[in-house]
Amino acid sequence: MKLDPNFVHHRTITKDLDGDKLFARRVESSRSRDVIVAAMLLALLVVAIVTRAPIFNEIGDSSVDRQSRVAFVIDLVATLGLSMGLALLLFTSRPRADEEGARSWSKSFSRRRFLRTALAVSALPILPAAAHGAPPAPKRLVAGTRMLEVNGRPAKVFGLTGPDGRPGIRLAAGERFRVELANETGTRTLVHWHGQLPPWTQDGFPWPQTPPITNGAVQPYDYAPIPGTYWMHSHHDMQEQSLMTAPLIVHNAAELREDRQEVVLMLHDFTFRTPEEVLAGLTGTSVAACTGHGAKDRGGPS
Repeated sequence: MKLDPNFVHHRTITKDLDGDKLFARRVESSRSRDVIVAAMLLALLVVAIVTRAPIFNEIGDSSVDRQSRVAFVIDLVATLGLSMGLALLLFTSRPRADEEGARSWSKSFSRRRFLRTALAVSALPILPAAAHGAPPAPKRLVAGTRMLEVNGRPAKVFGLTGPDGRPGIRLAAGERFRVELANETGTRTLVHWHGQLPPWTQDGFPWPQTPPITNGAVQPYDYAPIPGTYWMHSHHDMQEQSLMTAPLIVHNAAELREDRQEVVLMLHDFTFRTPEEVLAGLTGTSVAACTGHGAKDRGGPS
């Protein structure tokens, strides 16, 4: 039985056309995946920038330690480099509609399997900080009042109590100063971290841009502390003279190798007289003339 040459030629053309359509559908499908993967890469870059916004705000600040700067730069460069490399690989590995279409598609398919794996890996370094392990919760420092007994007589004074119930704050070696100051004094207050170099907005100085903390408010602080033994005190009116003071101790790595017991002793002048009475005696003026130094806003101790 002889085959009609025209029929054979017609079937060959039809088969070729069907193959071209199938390959065109594959190309179209691959382009759709290109768009999806590209959108995912872009989303990951946005997440990287957003999660690093706090570091961007302080990267030029003296409070950011050198180790944090180096880690930030390495992390950012690695993230951008990996994302750019994936994008380049993505858009240079599209299948070609030529005589080697099947072989090109096979190569592209294996590359796309690699892309999916690499894309998942690239997400790890730029996920929010919570995915890597959330940073420790801020230490709570409470500014309030307390009662002392001196020679059998009670005295109401200010106080700064840390999260362990002891006065002030103690930080481990390499620990950041992440503190939330809760004002429970019954009046306004402002605390200065003596001997430290935080951003000026966290220094506790009564600038017009940094007013005192109102009663009941909580003020956060976050900076890289200077190791050593320091202290904290109020910078508002004459609260310091009413014992609004406490130790600020930042340990260093060398101390971890030392076998010693830490004992903190903080000395402060005390009198049953109000700070206004003491100031009036020193200046030779009346107590009424010294009330502008804080008696009206001193709250707490009386």
